[in-house]
Amino acid sequence: MNVDRRVLDLLDSFASINGVRGSLVATDKGAVGGTLPSGLDKAHADDLARTVRRMVLGSISSSSPLAEMVVSFGAIQMYVRPIAKSSTLVVLYEGIQARTEIQNAAPKFCAQFLELFKTKPKREQSSTSSTIRHQQEASEIEFLKQGKLGLVIQKVETCFRDHQKRHGVSNDAAGRKFADCLNEWTCFSDPSPYSFPLLLDSLSQAVSQDQDVRTLFAEEVQQIMHESNLWALRGMGRG
Repeated sequence: MNVDRRVLDLLDSFASINGVRGSLVATDKGAVGGTLPSGLDKAHADDLARTVRRMVLGSISSSSPLAEMVVSFGAIQMYVRPIAKSSTLVVLYEGIQARTEIQNAAPKFCAQFLELFKTKPKREQSSTSSTIRHQQEASEIEFLKQGKLGLVIQKVETCFRDHQKRHGVSNDAAGRKFADCLNEWTCFSDPSPYSFPLLLDSLSQAVSQDQDVRTLFAEEVQQIMHESNLWALRGMGRG
């Protein structure tokens, strides 16, 4: 029996709770456990998993790591409980009674889930997880660069590197700075034209301590955005 099948079997423990509408495990790879227990198709399950991952990473970044959390979507509520660094339990449900039963069942589920992955020494597993995480970040960025924002990102990176070069920063160092900002953006927000201003703000802070340089850089990036027409189509571009 493969790991996904065993995860499905574990998630079945929540299916018997009255009011539960679905469950999954959110990981760096997306939703683990398939589509059946989540009640969502694969694309929506993966989107939800990525959103939860960013929430958990954000809490760690702010030095307030989550123990558990409940998010309300009208009548539907989402119970979130981190299992390990890269795995989080997510249960969708309705009703206060269901929440109590989920909270009671969650510790046992988490312990059983962790038991499934005790196949490598802790040190090796940590090293492997770190490698996989970096590969996934790189893969996500490469996918992003091939999408509708790809050409904009490439032009903005060239602009960023040019400003850095003028102030004596090596091309390699500038590239690392840009990559750090891009990683932060993809990790803590949903990369899209709507959230792109968050990346611009981060890059503006990284490009220089000089406010005039930051302003000039921001203006040049805004021109790149304007010429792309991505924001104009959404009523977000300049006139």
